[in-house]
Amino acid sequence: MQNTKNGKHKVSQMVRKQIYISKRQHQLLKRIAHKRQVSEALLIREAIDQQLQSAEQGLSTDAEAWQRAFGLMKSLHAQGPLPNRSREWTRADLYAERINRYGTRAD
Repeated sequence: MQNTKNGKHKVSQMVRKQIYISKRQHQLLKRIAHKRQVSEALLIREAIDQQLQSAEQGLSTDAEAWQRAFGLMKSLHAQGPLPNRSREWTRADLYAERINRYGTRAD
């Protein structure tokens, strides 16, 4: 956030936002602003800046993870389709196993 020389923000460079906060947040905001002798708005702007900075740092890590995942997908695609293998089970076998294990709905 851009500050003027005296540490205050130029109103002309800001956008007005109306938000709802909990009573607990409101009480803490008032207490901390009073203790630090700053406005509640300044505390909110600082908190937003901290969250946005953390989010941007997380995105760079996520982008690297996506690149690794994409590389893995490309290598799997390059291997081509898996060979067809015949099944050694039938749907009836699966149902019978389920009934033996869990019983029927009427049980």
